[in-house]
Amino acid sequence: MLDKRYERYAGMRRDATSQLSQAEIDADNVEDEKITLAISAHKDEIAVASFDTLTHKIRVMQDTPDSSSHHLITTILHQLQPDEVYCSLTAPESLIDAVELFIASVKTNAVLHLNPWKDFAYDPSKSRILQLNLSNIEWPNDLPVTPTATPQSAFQQQSVDMSAMDERSKEIYLSGLINFDFKLSVGAVGCLILTLQRHLAQEAPEAITSACCRVEDLAVVGLETWQVDKVMQIDSDALMALGVFADEQHASMHSKKSKEGLSLFNLLSETKTHSGTQLLQRRLRQPSCDVKVINNRLDAIAILIHPQNVNAVAAMRKSLSKVGKGVNVLHVFNSLKVGKMSYRFFSCLVQLTVLAQEQYEIIASLAVLESKQLILDILTAFDISTCHTTREAIMFAVDFVESKRLRRLIIADGFDDDLDTLRHKYDSIDSLLSQIALKIYDETPPGVAEEINVVYFPQIGYLIAIDVVNNHYEDVEDKDMIDRMFELDAHLGDLATMIADRETEIAYDLSQFVLSYTKELSKMAAAISELDVLLALTRISELNSFSKPLIATTPIIRISEGRHPLQEMCVNDFVQNDTFFKKTSETRIRVDDDIDIIESRGTAPSASHTPAPRTPTHQLSSFSATGSDRQTSVQLNNSAIVITGANGSGKSVYLKQVGLIVIMAQIGCYVPAESATIGLVDKLFTRIMCKESSSKMQSAFMIDLAQVTHAMRNATGRSLVLMDEFGKGTLPSDGAGIFAASVNHLVKRGDDCPFVIATTHFNDLWASGYINMDAPITVAHMRVKSGRGENGKPVLTHLHKLELELSMDSGAFDCALVNNIPAEIVDRGRQLYLLDTLDEVALENLDAEPSEEVLEAQAIMKRFLEWDIQHAYTNNSDPNAIIQHVNDSIIEGVIVFD
Repeated sequence: MLDKRYERYAGMRRDATSQLSQAEIDADNVEDEKITLAISAHKDEIAVASFDTLTHKIRVMQDTPDSSSHHLITTILHQLQPDEVYCSLTAPESLIDAVELFIASVKTNAVLHLNPWKDFAYDPSKSRILQLNLSNIEWPNDLPVTPTATPQSAFQQQSVDMSAMDERSKEIYLSGLINFDFKLSVGAVGCLILTLQRHLAQEAPEAITSACCRVEDLAVVGLETWQVDKVMQIDSDALMALGVFADEQHASMHSKKSKEGLSLFNLLSETKTHSGTQLLQRRLRQPSCDVKVINNRLDAIAILIHPQNVNAVAAMRKSLSKVGKGVNVLHVFNSLKVGKMSYRFFSCLVQLTVLAQEQYEIIASLAVLESKQLILDILTAFDISTCHTTREAIMFAVDFVESKRLRRLIIADGFDDDLDTLRHKYDSIDSLLSQIALKIYDETPPGVAEEINVVYFPQIGYLIAIDVVNNHYEDVEDKDMIDRMFELDAHLGDLATMIADRETEIAYDLSQFVLSYTKELSKMAAAISELDVLLALTRISELNSFSKPLIATTPIIRISEGRHPLQEMCVNDFVQNDTFFKKTSETRIRVDDDIDIIESRGTAPSASHTPAPRTPTHQLSSFSATGSDRQTSVQLNNSAIVITGANGSGKSVYLKQVGLIVIMAQIGCYVPAESATIGLVDKLFTRIMCKESSSKMQSAFMIDLAQVTHAMRNATGRSLVLMDEFGKGTLPSDGAGIFAASVNHLVKRGDDCPFVIATTHFNDLWASGYINMDAPITVAHMRVKSGRGENGKPVLTHLHKLELELSMDSGAFDCALVNNIPAEIVDRGRQLYLLDTLDEVALENLDAEPSEEVLEAQAIMKRFLEWDIQHAYTNNSDPNAIIQHVNDSIIEGVIVFD
């Protein structure tokens, strides 16, 4: 059993001395694949961790937003086909339903386990991760990789002894593998580790002790991040760095909530419904990698932005604006399922049906509708028959005026005869009870009571209330009175309770009727959210002159006259720049400052015919050449570009601009460019900014290193890596070396090299040989113009134009002058920089005339050089005598300095 225990989790072979036959041994070594999945969920975010018994690796999908119908988790389940699924008892019911539906319809032998929430708790889970023994994990090696290498195969196995590390070192070491800021993913991994421990104990109970179930002994050989094939992998740090989202403190000092600042989400958030806003936010966090889905969205915007549809689009937006926050159909259905019935829920469904019918009529009138699939799908989702049926049933059953007045669900009069009869009796009960009270008063002896009332209490019944006159009156049973009350109980009954029960029965029947249309109504709500997002993107695209991008399946990023969608809102004039990446040989021709790709050879470089690699000295600017008859042909088959330039010249803006355009294209939005061709990007990594916190045991530079490590480990040939001044957090020489080594490592991958845009101030990278002059790296800089104004003061003009050539001038001294640093300080800085470049010594601090000490030292040196050492050793073999001669004859009378 001990062998079997390790066989399951470590894949160890049985001892060669075993009595089993070779066939049995081979059969035992063939291990059936078993996948265990742990899902951690909170609100609309999920994280997933999986363990595969064939690879013995834990793979983690970090915290990612999911839709209310859990399309993402369904896709994951279909891709992984797990044998066991572990969820928390506190997981949303809709998530559990999605997993159960997968098990019932796809993999019937899978098992769902619901664990206590403490199994997913952050602190214990983090502790379990730090106890993992990942000594054989694969880390980067600078060896060349083959063109067919995967991101993981580009890393050669190196041994790292984690057992000798303390807890802090382990956390720093593992931060390159898993982001400990994502609490859901940490909880999912922690639950998975705990599950593996329990599996280990169950398989060998007679041999297991507490020491044998340690986390360190689990045969986990790797910890990796992974993604779903149909969505782009991008973490929250990258989204914040690029400006996709920007949380700001609320202006009101009494509000603890944050508000959205200047961000791409804020720019695009022209949605009218709450569900549409949530859908847009989810798409920005999770851009699509499905060409068909993206093109359908772009085609839909093309219809909505058509000049013939201006009035129809305005009518659709006006109709959506009436809804306010919109209809949260999922919340309504979940509430109705558990018996929570409010008139607001039914009012919400009525709004949905009215809105769906209005949108259906408007969409049907759109021009050029025939070939646009997404618009047709939205139109089909609006089932008018269902709208009429559900709306009429609700409106006939519910009295919304009375419900709003009484703040509870009221069934309309005329809907149910029994209920109407009960209400009529209840409304006339006052007069009936008054008559009975008067009759009882007449039959009561005088002087017993001044007033007699007959009252009704729900759930108690009918009672006689007597106002006693004589304080010494003793309670005397009156059988006739009591019998009359029993008669009322039997004849009239508990009317209020009966009315409430009947209303509850009717409301329940109505809710069940509505729930029978759950699928149709949910599709309508999803279609309204989709339409709301499309209308918002259409409006922004039209207002900002965005253009429709072309989505390609080949690895290419070509942007003509691209703009930063946020930066252009903050300046009067924005300078556009081009971007071009493609992993095939293409020729760029420049004629009269117009740049076009006019020839595609369609062949990748081979060993027999490899284009001459471009060096910075061979690169010709596509923007600075003059002369109308001049043509420049430049090979643009590089995957990496390194940009230098002065501070404030626009390097970071350009870098973020490319990232934002890629994200906008892959959510199905028009982009801020004259034209754009975007090949699908599967992962986007950034090293732009970091969030420092006292809770992190890492410096800013260490966080930067973790971000770059994560990119190098997980980037593929379709990924985009953006590095802004990486390496600036340490010594310049060390930072330049790490920056150059990182870029060199990525470009050595060949076809598996991701698209890399890096900015730097390390202008000596090429002069020092840190980056090979023949490396397939495009070198560019942001052009600046320096001069002097009318008053003689220096003027530094940032042209914000990208030029494909190397610039060794950082512009630091001009920037210093423009920012009012005294001219003498700047001049001194220039002198010291020049001396450092020429390896010379500063002579300003030396005296004009030599000092007495210098003259004495010169005299000693002169006597020493004139001394015939060979003659002295020939005539005298006593070393002490020679030393004495040196002291007496050469340095006599001279002050000897230490």
